[in-house]
Amino acid sequence: MTEGPQQPGRQPETPRAGATERGGFIAVLMSLAGVALFPIGVVLSIMAVRTGRQARRRAAANQAVAPGATAGVIIGWFGIAFSTLAVISIALFWSETESYMACNEGANTITAQTHCRNALEADLEQRLGRPITLPF
Repeated sequence: MTEGPQQPGRQPETPRAGATERGGFIAVLMSLAGVALFPIGVVLSIMAVRTGRQARRRAAANQAVAPGATAGVIIGWFGIAFSTLAVISIALFWSETESYMACNEGANTITAQTHCRNALEADLEQRLGRPITLPF
């Protein structure tokens, strides 16, 4: 019997026993690293999405499974969104961020660090025109 389009009522073929596409696992690792490592997170997350999609395509073509490929794509998209939002936030509030980093470099005590945090909150409140409470 020749391979062709699926006939109505016919079950799709199951993956071959033991056939596994390993790209899904790599996609998950890259996507998790992309979320965790901010400066290069966008690049790692884009690579994770691409690797996950390729793994799914290869698995479908070879009638195999690609464990983690879908998770890698989803987490990769989350990493892209998170990193992009962080970059935009830093760009919008660059002067406040730079001031806070400069203050924090010389802060050797908890009191000095608290002072830097309070100064950042005051700068953000002035810029946004509403009270701000930072989560850290």
